[in-house]
Amino acid sequence: MKFQKRLLSGILIASLSLSMAACGSSKGGSTGDKKEDDAIKDQVYRETVVPMKDTGVLANDISTLSYSKGRIYFFATHYDYDQKSGMASDAENVIVHMKEDGTDVKKIDLPKAPKGYEYYFPATAFDQEGNVYLVMDKTPAYEDTKEDAHTSDAEDSGDAAGKANVVQDEYSLVKLDPSGKQLFSVKLGEKALKDPNIGTYYTNSLLYLEGKGLLLSDLTGNYILSDKDGSLTSTISQSKEGNNSDQLMVDKEGRLYRYDASDASTETLSRLNGETWKEEGEPLKLTKEMPELNYVALVPGTGTDYDFVTMGGGNETDLYGWNFGDKTAHKICDFVSSNLMTQTVDSLISLGDGNFLIRYESTEQAASSDESGEGDPSVISLLTKVDPKDVKDKKELIMAYNDWM
Repeated sequence: MKFQKRLLSGILIASLSLSMAACGSSKGGSTGDKKEDDAIKDQVYRETVVPMKDTGVLANDISTLSYSKGRIYFFATHYDYDQKSGMASDAENVIVHMKEDGTDVKKIDLPKAPKGYEYYFPATAFDQEGNVYLVMDKTPAYEDTKEDAHTSDAEDSGDAAGKANVVQDEYSLVKLDPSGKQLFSVKLGEKALKDPNIGTYYTNSLLYLEGKGLLLSDLTGNYILSDKDGSLTSTISQSKEGNNSDQLMVDKEGRLYRYDASDASTETLSRLNGETWKEEGEPLKLTKEMPELNYVALVPGTGTDYDFVTMGGGNETDLYGWNFGDKTAHKICDFVSSNLMTQTVDSLISLGDGNFLIRYESTEQAASSDESGEGDPSVISLLTKVDPKDVKDKKELIMAYNDWM
C-alpha cells in the first residue's frame, strides 16, 4: 500500500546579523548570547567610499596613503592605456590631497625624468602639515641600456675603461610643500653604491615621526634624518654588509619599533629606546605569538585603546588591535556582513575616535575592470564607527520546507 508521508523539517539555515537594516529585535536568549550580541554591536562600522573622479588618477594607482587634519594625501603613479594596443604610456607620478568627501582636490605633477632616464619613487612619507618626503631613484631607461647597469661589460673586462661605462642609479631624498615647492634635495646611498662589496642600494621604509624627524631604513641600516634639511642626525643601527631587511614603525604614542622580516617564520618586533635607540626588553616573535594576524598593514592605533591596529591573516580578515607584549589581539571591526575583499586591504590608517581610512580591492569594481587598464578595481573608504545603541539586534530567520515522499 502506497502512502504519502508528510515530513515537516524546521531547519535553522541562517542567522543573519542585520546590524544596519534589521527591523525589530529578538527576545529572550541566554546571558552569553546577549554579551556576544553586545560585542558584535561594538564592531559595526559604516563605509563611505571616497570619490576619485576629480583627482585624475585611480585608487589602484596609489602606493602611499596618508591623512592629516581632515585631508587625505597620497602619492600615485598613473598610466594611460592605448585602447587599440593595450600598451601603457609613460608613467605620471603625482601627489594629491583633498577633503574626505573628494572635493577641493589639489594635484602636484612631479617632474619628468631627463632623456635617457626614468624616475621611480620607492618610498614616500607625509608629515602633519602635508609636506611630502620622497625617495627618488633616477635610473637609466630600459630602452636606452642594452644591459643592466650592474652587469655591464665592466664586470667582464675588469679594466678601467669598462668600469667607466657602468651607469648607476642615483638616489635622492626630496621634500616638497603642499603646493609642490621643493624645500630640499639630498643624495642617498652614495657610499653603498661606491662600496665594491655592496654596489647597490634600496630603501625598506620611510616614516615621519613628529619631533624626531625622518626615519629611514635602507640596506645599510636604520637612520634618523632631519626633516628640515635631510641631514643625518642619528644612527639607530648599521649593517656594514649591506643586507639590512628591517622596517621602522611607530605606535600610537610615537614610540619607535624595528620590524625584522628577514625570516618569514620568525618575524620579530622590537621596541627601541627613543634616546639611545637600543632595544627595550625582549623582541616580540610575531608569527609565534599571534600567527593569525597580517603584519603588512601594521599601523599606529591612533584613537584606539591599542598600540597597533592591523588586519587579520588567512581567514581572520577582520580588523584587530593589540598592545606590544600582548599574546592576544582584540577584534575592532567585523567584516562578516560586508562585501569588502578584506584580503586585499593594503593601506590602513587609524584616524582617531575609532575611525579608519582604508584602500582595498572592491569585488564590484574589480568585476567591471578589464585587462586594457580601463576601470578601477580599488577604492578608498572611510570606516566610521556606529554607536552600538544605534545598531539593531540581530534577527534569526527560521526557514522550513515540506518534503512529500
